[in-house]
Amino acid sequence: MLYHDKENIFKWFIYVRLKGKCKMEINLNGKVVVITGGTGLIGEGLVKRFVNEGCKVYFTYLKSKEKANVLEKTLKEEGKNIKGICVDGVDLKAVENFIKVVINDEKK
Repeated sequence: MLYHDKENIFKWFIYVRLKGKCKMEINLNGKVVVITGGTGLIGEGLVKRFVNEGCKVYFTYLKSKEKANVLEKTLKEEGKNIKGICVDGVDLKAVENFIKVVINDEKK
């Protein structure tokens, strides 16, 4: 596997962390996942991996709005449950608003 393969970066990360000694089977279908930096190399891989596991994914981005829109649109077209929101992680009010969005969406 190539290290820059975004689709498999999550598997590679887990493999490296566990050194290939252990495999874990967890049913994540229907779970809610929040990923910060969802348009970065690792973040995008995590977003794709979790939506493919059946999770509802909320991800944040800061400067890469176009990349976030493409990621969200592409995965929604595949029927995935995903929402990207622009959040400055050092701005406490922005983070609080993001949390409120997630909580309000999940109450519905």
